[in-house]
Amino acid sequence: MLGHYLALLFKEILSQKDLTSQEVLLKRTENLNELTKEPTHLSPLK
Repeated sequence: MLGHYLALLFKEILSQKDLTSQEVLLKRTENLNELTKEPTHLSPLK
């Protein structure tokens, strides 16, 4: 059952490979920006 699900998932991923690597890179960058949106408050060095 799980193997069947994985096969369907893999098939869907392959069907989306018409995206150019540039588009994939852009999406990954956008996702990274979403993850790092919160500012990190660092304490000053003493």
